[in-house]
This record gives sequence, C-alpha cells and structure tokens, in this order.
Amino acid sequence: MGMKEPFLTLENITLRVQQRILFQDSFWRIHSDEHWAILGPNGSGKSTLVRSLWGGVLLQNGRILYHFLDSHPESRMNSINEFIGYVSFETHQRLIEHEERQEELRTFANKKDEITTTKDILLSGIMGNRPVTQEDEKRCVAIANTLNLQSLLSQSITSLSTGEMRKLLIGRALMKSPKLLILDEPFDGLDEPSQKSLATSIHHLMETELRIILVVHRLEEILPRITHVLLIKEGQFFMRGPKEIVLTSENLSELYGYPLFLEKYQGRYRATPILKDKESLPYTLAFQENSSKVPEVLIEMKDTTVHYNGRIVLDRLNWVMRRGENWAILGPNGSGKSTIVKLILGENLQGYSNQITLLGKKKGSGETLW
Repeated sequence: MGMKEPFLTLENITLRVQQRILFQDSFWRIHSDEHWAILGPNGSGKSTLVRSLWGGVLLQNGRILYHFLDSHPESRMNSINEFIGYVSFETHQRLIEHEERQEELRTFANKKDEITTTKDILLSGIMGNRPVTQEDEKRCVAIANTLNLQSLLSQSITSLSTGEMRKLLIGRALMKSPKLLILDEPFDGLDEPSQKSLATSIHHLMETELRIILVVHRLEEILPRITHVLLIKEGQFFMRGPKEIVLTSENLSELYGYPLFLEKYQGRYRATPILKDKESLPYTLAFQENSSKVPEVLIEMKDTTVHYNGRIVLDRLNWVMRRGENWAILGPNGSGKSTIVKLILGENLQGYSNQITLLGKKKGSGETLW
C-alpha cells in the first residue's frame, strides 16, 4: 500500500443525537498506512463518532468516503457493514442477553444438553444466511489460532471469561474479512492478564492489511503500533495527528481540564495528575446522609456453586460484603471473577438457583437490583 493513499475520509460531517449536535462540519482523513486511537473524556462523543462510520448513527450533513472500496467497484452494491467490523461493550452485552434467552428456551424445551459453542459464534460472523463452506471452516480455525481461542472452539460461550468473550467477538467480526476494524473500548472490564492477552492479539492484527480504530478513555490503552491519535472534547474534534505530536502533557491537560504530567515507557503512555497539595477529596454528604438507610449486609452468598457442562466455575463460595466495605476481586483469567459479578447483576441465570441475598432481599423474589 502507498504511504499516503487515502483510506477513509469524513468530509464536513455533522451528527445529531436527539437534541445534541456533534462534530459540526468536521473533517477527518485516515490514510492506508495508519492505525488511529480516539481518546477523550466520558461522554465526549467517541462512540457516537465511530458508530457513524458503519451507519449506526446517521449523518445530518456531510459524507463519508470509503476510499478502500475504490479498487473493488463491485462492492459498491454491498452493505458497508460487510467491510467494517465493530466490537463494543454493547456487542458483548447483547450476545450475553441473547444466550440467556436461548438457555431459557432450552430449559423449557428440555434441551439442556444443547450449547452455543465458541465455534458457533465465530461462524455466525459470515454475512448473509448462506451455508457454511469448507473455506469458512478453515478461516474460523485460522482466526481462532490468531486470537489464541483454538482450545475453546467446542466450549460453551457461557463458560468463557470476559477477556475470552471479547476476543471471540473480535474473531466474529473478522470472519467477514473486513477492511476496517473498530474496537470501542475493548479493554473495559478486563483484568491485567486479559488486557495483555487482548493487546497481543490486536498487535498481530495490526501487522496485516487490516486498519484499526481503537476507542479508549485511558491513555495506557493506546497500543505502541497506533500511529495517529484523535482527541475529542465535548462533541468536537480537539486535536488530531501523529501520536508523538498530539500526546503531550500540555495537550492532555487542556483536554481533561486538569494539570497532567505525561510519561512514556516501552511504547505505552501514562499521565499522572500534578497535585498542588496532599489533601484528599472529601466524602460526599449524600453518602453520609443516606448510609443509615443501607442494610448492614449488602451482598451475601451461601455455598454458591456455578457450573457449565460439568466444569465447576464457583465451588460452594461463601462471601459477605457489609456496609462501608470496598472489595477487590482478584484471580487469574477464567477463575470466576466475572461470574461473581454476573450473579450480582442478574446476568447469570444460575444466580436464582443459589442462596444469594442482595441489599437484604433474596435473589429470585422478584426484586430488581437497580
């Protein structure tokens, strides 16, 4: 690929989400030899911007030019979704919710032995409802190898860790051989080993002809192979350009409205707040006033057991979290950390077959955590 061939251009675009106008008359061009990261505070419009690239948010004005399709004139007849892969926390959530509904249906139909496997999800990334070909099967195995999922192909997706599930969703997006892969905060909710494993997989993908846009809200998540950075603030382009030029202490301090000192180590960046004094932030009055209304025991699990197809994930866990306590859940990838959180949130149906009490109410008594 040429050094300065255009790959994608947003030409004077304006987006509208409900009553909010974003990125009015903005211009952004990605070249074919670039990988971009998009950084900005929460709520600045990062996800809205990247969703517009594949039609998830409609343009109010302007246009998007997909230069990477110029060498494939026949592809103009196809949906742009065939050429852009998109993975986000919402994608992850939707897959979990869909699988929960499937489990309920299997239970009612007395088909508890049926499972949705990692391979099933990878193959579901094929565009259209055509039959799976031998080439699809080969591509599925190759992608599983690239993402280090080969040993999980026949495993139920309900037994995967959060990190494994995130890689699976990336694999599903890769099945249609996209030209552009958008990863919207892919490291959210992952422990450190899972983050490193996912970062390694993304690095391998960046070595191919695939172009990647990485949406992050933590500076540390900008991977070394990222070449360019777009900074977004309050629904506008704040600054964009080569990574080394854009990422400075001055620019980031202005972006976040707080003095920050930027450091670089082994290709990764880190920003440290510059404190003027050693005073810590006070507790909010709202918490102090309302704490007396909170039950003494927030969470209680008694002999809580979760298993998938004979594999025990949690084995008779007993745990109590009391008012005023802050807990960290630590453990290696696949040890059951995410399972504990899913039991609390109600995202794991086995929570209802265990003795779990939340805020003084037994799980399954019709309560909603929210």
